Amino acid sequence: MAVTRGDLVRYVVALLTLGAAAIHAAVIGEHFQQYTLFGVFFVVVAALQVAWGALVVARPSGAVYLAGALGNGLVVALWVVSRSAGLPLGPEPLSAEESSVIDAMATAYEVVAVVGVLVLLRRARFLDRRLDPGVLGGAVGV
Repeated sequence: MAVTRGDLVRYVVALLTLGAAAIHAAVIGEHFQQYTLFGVFFVVVAALQVAWGALVVARPSGAVYLAGALGNGLVVALWVVSRSAGLPLGPEPLSAEESSVIDAMATAYEVVAVVGVLVLLRRARFLDRRLDPGVLGGAVGV
């Protein structure tokens, strides 16, 4: 089976989203301790990101791409609000949270995933081109 550029973009987008899901899953406990609703949010986001990462590989479609772009985009937007103005609920309403390396990493993964999904939604012809085995090997190595 030939691997196309579009396939590579899909796999990278899926891996980035799974990486963000893993980060979200890793901090569920501390968010439950902080505020129950925050913990529930992280459980839901991690589960949806895992499900979407699998779907984008197994059943790619415009609807799946759009759902991923919107979902990850909303999580990024919420992160920006929580780090700038603060959320209107929780133990310290409207108090901006400090950013950490790990949450910035998850957000970066989500931003790049959204960009990748937008590329996939464009359905550009260059995505249909097969990858040279050397390029594929290099991409897998990276």
